[in-house]
Amino acid sequence: MLDPQSVPYMVILGALAAVAGALVIFAWRRRQAPGAIGLVLLMLAVAEWSACYALEIGVQQLDTKIFWAKAQYFGIATVPIAWLLFALQVRTHQQRSCAWPLRLLTLAPLGAIILVWTNEQHGLIWQRVELDQSGPFAALVFTHGQYFWFWLLYAQVLLVTGTFLLGGMLLRAPNLYRQQIAVILCGIVAPWIANGLYVSKLSPVPHLDLTPFAFTCTGLAFAWSLLRFQFLEVMPVAHEAIVAGMRDGVIVLDRQQRIVDFNPAARLIVSQSKQDVIGRAAVQVLPPEVTQLLATPRVADEVQLSCTSAGIERFFDVSHAELRDDSGRPTGYLLVFRDSTFRIRAENALRTSEERYRVVSELTSDYAYSLLVDSGGRLTLDWVTDAFTRITGFTGEEVAQRGGWITLAHPEDVERAVSNARTVFQGNSNVFEFRIVTKAGETRWLRSYNRPIWNAEQQRVERIVGAGQDITEHKQAEAALRESDQRYRQLFDSSPDPMWVYDLTTRGFLAVNNAAVEHYGYSRNDFLAMRLDDIRLPEDVPLLLQDLAIPIRGNTAGVWRHVKRDGAQIMVEINSQPVHFAGRQARIVLAKDITERVQAEAALQRQNTYLAALHETTLALMNRLDVKDVLEAIMVRAAALVGTEHGYVYLVEPETDDLVVHIGVGYFHDRRGYRIRRDEIQGLAGHVRLTGQPLAVDDYQAWPGRRPDFAAGPFHANVGMPLKSGGNVIGVLGLAHVEPGRTFKGEELDILARLAQLASIALDNARLFTTAQQELAERKRAEADLALARDQALEAARLKADFLATMSHELRTPLNAIIGFTDLTLDETGSTLDTMQRSNLLRVSRNATSLLGLINGILDMSKIDAGHMQLLHERVFLDEIVQCAVSNIETAAAAKELRLTVRRTDVAPPLLWGDAGRLQQILVNLLSNAVKFTPQGGDVLLAVEWGPADSFEFAAPPERGRQAGQWITLSVRDTGVGIEPAEQERIWSEFYQVDGSATRQYGGTGLGLAIVKRLAALMGGEVGVASALGCGSTFTIWLPFQPQPSMAASPAPGQVQRATLEQELAPWSVPQS
Repeated sequence: MLDPQSVPYMVILGALAAVAGALVIFAWRRRQAPGAIGLVLLMLAVAEWSACYALEIGVQQLDTKIFWAKAQYFGIATVPIAWLLFALQVRTHQQRSCAWPLRLLTLAPLGAIILVWTNEQHGLIWQRVELDQSGPFAALVFTHGQYFWFWLLYAQVLLVTGTFLLGGMLLRAPNLYRQQIAVILCGIVAPWIANGLYVSKLSPVPHLDLTPFAFTCTGLAFAWSLLRFQFLEVMPVAHEAIVAGMRDGVIVLDRQQRIVDFNPAARLIVSQSKQDVIGRAAVQVLPPEVTQLLATPRVADEVQLSCTSAGIERFFDVSHAELRDDSGRPTGYLLVFRDSTFRIRAENALRTSEERYRVVSELTSDYAYSLLVDSGGRLTLDWVTDAFTRITGFTGEEVAQRGGWITLAHPEDVERAVSNARTVFQGNSNVFEFRIVTKAGETRWLRSYNRPIWNAEQQRVERIVGAGQDITEHKQAEAALRESDQRYRQLFDSSPDPMWVYDLTTRGFLAVNNAAVEHYGYSRNDFLAMRLDDIRLPEDVPLLLQDLAIPIRGNTAGVWRHVKRDGAQIMVEINSQPVHFAGRQARIVLAKDITERVQAEAALQRQNTYLAALHETTLALMNRLDVKDVLEAIMVRAAALVGTEHGYVYLVEPETDDLVVHIGVGYFHDRRGYRIRRDEIQGLAGHVRLTGQPLAVDDYQAWPGRRPDFAAGPFHANVGMPLKSGGNVIGVLGLAHVEPGRTFKGEELDILARLAQLASIALDNARLFTTAQQELAERKRAEADLALARDQALEAARLKADFLATMSHELRTPLNAIIGFTDLTLDETGSTLDTMQRSNLLRVSRNATSLLGLINGILDMSKIDAGHMQLLHERVFLDEIVQCAVSNIETAAAAKELRLTVRRTDVAPPLLWGDAGRLQQILVNLLSNAVKFTPQGGDVLLAVEWGPADSFEFAAPPERGRQAGQWITLSVRDTGVGIEPAEQERIWSEFYQVDGSATRQYGGTGLGLAIVKRLAALMGGEVGVASALGCGSTFTIWLPFQPQPSMAASPAPGQVQRATLEQELAPWSVPQS
């Protein structure tokens, strides 16, 4: 069974096989030429391969596909050998080239054929074969075995060898043959590319092997070479055979197309003596038509030449041949001039006669013919008009050469055509229609009118005359009409909605589809015996007749009520169109059951009505903030929604936890203040409060849970809805009907449930509003107290800042004097201080310096906290800042024998703007801490890096995580005592140190890191720390920067020192310049 989706590919492959077959015939007719046998074998293999591949794609069964896949190997295995044979024959100009080596080379292809037909026993060709139906057609997917890969390599070696043989000819061949071989080599590249795509599974069409397509392209390249360059044409070697007495003129040229000799008959063309002509170029002596003829290598080409001699116009047919020596090398050309004057004149006379006949035959599109019948029953074409050639593409002579007109018949119509011919031979005229295959390969329909001419004496048909006409368009129109009818019938039968055709006169059903039979419950025969009235409601029939009485030509639409066989009524949307059916005026109807849609629309309409009322209720409730107003609105809206005048609202009293009626209407108007204790569960409201769920009772008088004091009430149906807040029941909304038999429907219960939810929210809002009013008054009082406390705190902070600034200034003045005089005393030359005195003075200097640092830190902290810290905006030179910071702590580092290292990249640092003095202060603080907490002989590293946040090697991550953008990081890493993770967030606080023992051992005030963090924040940066107890610490300052055009790299002399000095002199009020 054929796969419909594979038909396009089968048609293409079939066409490719036909092309290859045509090339086989073409080359076989020139089989004496070198390479012809190889080309025949190559194209036969390609044709077999393409045909079998088309059958493999077309069938759907896996076993059949595998069979045709195996059959392809007869062609697949032959192609490489045939290509090599073709190349050898073309290269050596011999038909038999290297016979024994070629026979040995066929062993591998024979092995591949044998192994593929026995693959099930060993799997050397295909290890696994699967059927993949995910592509445009069902395709075989192979898992190839070991011998397949060997064969693939072997075939590629043969193809490459043949290609190199032809490539060598390309380098040595004359210009014309270079074009021939180049075309062939271009053609052989296509199979390599196609096979590579297939093996690597990169084919544009999944699982489609493009190799046979590509080999057909190779064949077309060969055909182009054959037709364009006359490749494989026999070029005979002409020997010196010029006979002086020949009637045909002969002229001999050398390789340079110079005249060597000519016979006397050629004097009519040359018109000069040999002495004047020999040695001259042919282009100087002969007409242009002759020299143009020499440009083509084909012997069969000729030109017609006319010349005048003795006042008489004569005509010559000019042909040529290439002369070669014994070794096959070209030596010259032979031109032959054949006198065709008499033939040309006869042809002109005949052409004049035939022109009149042609004009008549061209005026009609039909053809006429005459066949002669001999005594043996053989037919001979007597004549046929030109219309036959226009229709079929064949001339009468070509039909005779093919074996008669029966060879034109389509293979499926041959037997029928022969049967009709026998009828004519028996003396009977007939008319029959059959298909033919034209010369262009098209299939066309002919209608033939045949009349036998009877020979009474011989009692046989001696001639058949007739006429024919091309009826292809008529047949195509009939086929299109049948296809259209079939498509509409399939559409009619496959429609999911009921469809029928009814007679406009009788209103009887003429046709119904399957959906109508299934939907209405009638059989097809029942329908055809019914009328349209039978599926309409009786009260709708008059309206139907009224509509049918109005002539309507176009499409109509409407909604009607129909009745099924089981009596069920449905709503149907009708669309109808007038048609002609079986010669009757009818209408085709499409009926769509919209019963569910109509019901849904009605339900939606009711729901919208309820929702509109609910919306109005929501607006009314949300606009009320008084509890009593809310209760009254709830009661009025609820009663209006369900159409009753009787209802009540219970609320839970917070003090007693009892249910108390706060509002009642109708029968319950006098029940206000009615109470249900917490431990009572009788009555509708009690059950609702206990379960927290709505409860509807259709007949309250018969309900076992009713309260005795309500048993005498006039109401019947009763419903209770819980009012909840935070999951707790805070009340019950109740409604009742006094009409017997009237109940609360599902839609009413749903709308009441939603109303109860809104009522609960409204009650909460009202209660919250009351509470909020109370809280608002209390909050205003609290805000007043907070404002007073805030003002007092701000005043205290201002006083603290002023005090700290004043005290710091007052303390720094004497401390600087103490430090200065102490240093002068210690540095005084020839001092008489003894060891004890010098030790005491050193202690005084250290303690004073420490106290000065504490005061400076407090002063900086107070400035930052007060917002008085002003940072400079100037260009910052990182190298100078790093150098100055390192020089400040080099002495302390050397005293502890610490290895101090600075790491930075070789690239010039980016341009940075900021406060150089404060940045140096940050670095000095971090380096001082590192030197302080690193034991004797340890390491301190200062790393300067810049770039994206994720590109740093030494930087500790910032507190808020890595951010996008460009950053400069200054990292100080030591091998000191380290910090526990729990302490790492607290070390940035003021006056905080890790523990008391560290303070006693290393000293310090706990302000350094706090100042570092605040200065970094003022500069728009962040801080980070990475540490582990006993493993050292890394402190990093992250500063953002924007890349800017580079400036001069050299810093202003002493910029950092100047900034530092200005910072130190500021408290002293020293003038600066």
